[in-house]
Amino acid sequence: MNNYRYTLEPYKGDNTRYRCPGCKKKNEFTRYVDLHTQRHIAENVGICNNTNKCGYHYPPREYFRDNIRQTTQGKRQEPKQPDIDLKQVKNQEDKISHYHTDLITKYKTNFYDNKFLIFFSKLLGRNEVNKWIELYNLGTYNKGYLKGSTIFWQVDQNLRVRTGKIMKYDQKTGKRLPKMQNWYHSINNKDNFNLKQVPFGLHLLRDYRSKKIAIVESEKTACLMSTFMPDFLWLAIGSCQNLTYKMLSEIKNRDIILFPDAGKYELWRSKIQNLPTSNFYEISDLLHLKSTKEEKERDFDIADYCLSMYLKEV
Repeated sequence: MNNYRYTLEPYKGDNTRYRCPGCKKKNEFTRYVDLHTQRHIAENVGICNNTNKCGYHYPPREYFRDNIRQTTQGKRQEPKQPDIDLKQVKNQEDKISHYHTDLITKYKTNFYDNKFLIFFSKLLGRNEVNKWIELYNLGTYNKGYLKGSTIFWQVDQNLRVRTGKIMKYDQKTGKRLPKMQNWYHSINNKDNFNLKQVPFGLHLLRDYRSKKIAIVESEKTACLMSTFMPDFLWLAIGSCQNLTYKMLSEIKNRDIILFPDAGKYELWRSKIQNLPTSNFYEISDLLHLKSTKEEKERDFDIADYCLSMYLKEV
């Protein structure tokens, strides 16, 4: 079922990019298109591609709220939802395995040996890294071949720990080491563990109810972007294939902007129609337009882009 009506106009040359109402620059503004009529909503409804310096964004939802006199054609039409057996849903939720949040405290130590945090403390400063630790409850795993790894916990909105992704990074480059990762539940609860993943950072929805949600693939990227673009609430889904109804099913009635890696724009765009319908979705084409062929092939992401800008300035 196609359950979203408005989308950013796909890039088909400079004639599909316009003068931004905010910064007034030509060919920097992407307008929203009504998929029912194939027309632009209004000249000022869209987003500036110059995210860092301008940041203008006027989505359809705000436009319709601001214009009280709406015609029937101008209103967003929500698709009818199927009947849901609430008892069945409750039974399924009861079967989901989880840990108590005390587990987070147990691993919130030994940061002096955390290779990921050591690298970015030197690059961005210890204060920024401390913010990540507190915001995302980052942990350190210090056993066996994963000694010095980072634990990226998946915590739901009821503050239940679903699992943790354990990943080891190179202390000199800040890049993830191949084959140096595992799941907390795979190491500690191999049998009879009923995992239902949630996005990394989902627990933050409780405290940041008005912030627009930004979704990326990598947990590392979510941490970095919380520094570079703190106006958004950054969540990570762990893999490009995890942009699914099931992964986002516990997010309801929120504005969400997707930031796919450079080579995944078309894939993520095609998935929007199958995501939970109570949310309003947008997708950034910044990397799709700005990245090189080589960058697309290596899945250059929004944190790579912002880091490159940051390093040019320091």
